[in-house]
Amino acid sequence: MAFSDNFFKKIEKKTNVNKETILSLASKLQQGDMKNEDTLKEVIRDISKMTGKEVSKEKE
Repeated sequence: MAFSDNFFKKIEKKTNVNKETILSLASKLQQGDMKNEDTLKEVIRDISKMTGKEVSKEKE
């Protein structure tokens, strides 16, 4: 399923997260080993940066 640039522009306008960042995160989620603790921590850090919300080491 391909998304149009218009779709990504709407998301970027609402979230301030660009298309490349969204696609990069989607790729990590699809190809990453979600049972691997290091992979999960990396995804959590990426989302934390995108949202501007800090996540403590304990929550991570």
